[in-house]
Amino acid sequence: MQKILLSVLILFLFQSVYCQTGVDKCVSQNIGKPDSVIAKLLCDSSMKYRRLDFNLCYDYASMANKFALKSNVAHIIARSYNYLGVGYHLLNKHSDAIKNYIQAEKIYFSINDIRGYASSRMNIGILNRNIKSHIESEKDFKTAIKFATTTTDTLLIANCYSNLSGLFFEKNELDSALVYGLKSLKIKLACKTQKLNLSSSYTNLSTIYADKREYKSAAKYEKLSLSEAIANNDEYGAAVSYANLGSSYTMLGEFKNSKIYLDSALFICYKIGYLDIVPAILSHFSDYHKLQGNHEMALEYYFKSVKMRDSITQKTHEGEIAELQTKYETEKKQNEINDLNFTNQSQKTQLDKDAKLKTYLYLIIALSVIAAGIMLYSYKTKQKANKQLQIFNQEITYKNHQIEEQHKEIKDSINYAKRIQEALLIPESELKKYFSDAFILFKPKDVVSGDFYWFSESKKNNIIALADCTGHGVPGGFMSMLGYEMLQDILLKEEVKTTSVALSQLDIKLTETLNKNNRTYRDSMDMSLLAFNKTKNTLQFSGANRPLLHFSNGELKIYNGDKNAIGGAIDDVTKTFTHTDIDCKSGDVFYIFSDGYADQFGGPKGKKFKYKQLEELLKTIYLLPLASQQEILNSKLQEWKGSLEQVDDITIIGIRA
Repeated sequence: MQKILLSVLILFLFQSVYCQTGVDKCVSQNIGKPDSVIAKLLCDSSMKYRRLDFNLCYDYASMANKFALKSNVAHIIARSYNYLGVGYHLLNKHSDAIKNYIQAEKIYFSINDIRGYASSRMNIGILNRNIKSHIESEKDFKTAIKFATTTTDTLLIANCYSNLSGLFFEKNELDSALVYGLKSLKIKLACKTQKLNLSSSYTNLSTIYADKREYKSAAKYEKLSLSEAIANNDEYGAAVSYANLGSSYTMLGEFKNSKIYLDSALFICYKIGYLDIVPAILSHFSDYHKLQGNHEMALEYYFKSVKMRDSITQKTHEGEIAELQTKYETEKKQNEINDLNFTNQSQKTQLDKDAKLKTYLYLIIALSVIAAGIMLYSYKTKQKANKQLQIFNQEITYKNHQIEEQHKEIKDSINYAKRIQEALLIPESELKKYFSDAFILFKPKDVVSGDFYWFSESKKNNIIALADCTGHGVPGGFMSMLGYEMLQDILLKEEVKTTSVALSQLDIKLTETLNKNNRTYRDSMDMSLLAFNKTKNTLQFSGANRPLLHFSNGELKIYNGDKNAIGGAIDDVTKTFTHTDIDCKSGDVFYIFSDGYADQFGGPKGKKFKYKQLEELLKTIYLLPLASQQEILNSKLQEWKGSLEQVDDITIIGIRA
């Protein structure tokens, strides 16, 4: 038992020495510099530990205050008092925190430092909010805003509004919270000279929308917060965003996305060792399982959340014990001084003196035993929590490994499908052998494409087809492979005399294939089919929901085709396809395309490009070499799309007769 107590005491002393070492090292490295400079460096170091280590945050601020007082520089002294208030605040020593905030505020006021005064008043507001003194907190924040808005410190102004938003959120006045939260964000977005922390603003708004049960808006703002956190390498911010996104998607019933985000949040927390939000993440997992009807897992995660929260609370108690130990040591030294004075001055009997010494000795032993017992209990609790954390960490590592392996297998399979698809599609150089000039702009949305194009040469015709299948990615890729093989089978038969007959046969074959075994599918494809007669110099066109654009002698002609798709649901209506014969003149240009280019969102208002704008663009470039046209079309698409996601597969084929 004595060995255990000794080990605990040594561990406590080691932690205290370790925390102090970083402060001493900072001071020793800057010996010789002015006291005001050292104080400023220590203040900056204190702020770095606001999230990571509350004790170190306080230690740096305390040392900064000592050097600031020696420097006799008023604004440095005020700043050190402000930061020391933050240190006390984080350690839940509220009376000490408010004293230092007020001391900083007095100095700032005396030197007419309005920005510093507003900053101290905002910190007092935060403290009053934390101790639930909401009326005082609201007054503090509004006073801070009044003074901050007379300065040029955009970040301070935005933070004042953000904290006022947080106060109304705690009071469950969500509409007011939203108004001030949006005002804070607007101020940050309008600032061009400073790089401000947008991530926290987006997260605050997301939290408000989540409490209003507007989960789509909550997810929208949290995604913006996540982007900011990733761009700024803020792993803590990313973990918070992943956790909030997971919760929002749970409430929206999108459980697949929810699981991915919650796993990511938990992984980052254990990776960076910041565990304060882990209980909330585990609670989100409990909701995730509860809403899916898995009440056993929901209950398990609920208990994990409670246990983890108790473990973190225990660490706070350890800080309180350390404070008690410090006070005890101080009192002990004072008592020794008092005893010495008493020995020199007192004329009392030896019996009274012995009685007092015994009393002090018993008191010291009692306090030591109580302190050691509390510390031992804390140590055992911490060990148990660490074991549980280790188990959680191993589970997460194993699951992440499984996810990575599955992801790799899926990715390899899709890439293999891409190679097969690319092998089937003809290269642009092959098309140019049969026409004076041609280009193919082919941009799949995903790895594999739902668009495909086909070319073949028969005795009389050069045949070109462009198809746009239902969907994109892997489903679209399967449809494109199916359509490609059926085209091969139908169009190379001698009895198929017209493009309209070819589309009719393709429609019948695809419908029958997809609807075997009394199952009905609505999958289909749109298609443009061209047959260039080699001897007559004519072109025959049929379209299934797709047009043909023809430029001849400066005039644009549009052939719209039939309003029927290839395949689709079975019904009693018989589809019919027609064809159009067109005389080709030297220099005529023909375009066929899928709907991806016209449907792409972008531009200043985030709207679709649309067919009309595509036609106008082609009017301005159709006389250029087709290779140049391809570059212009691609460049215009990138410019229009900007940072937005590509919405569909894109294919355009241009041919000059």
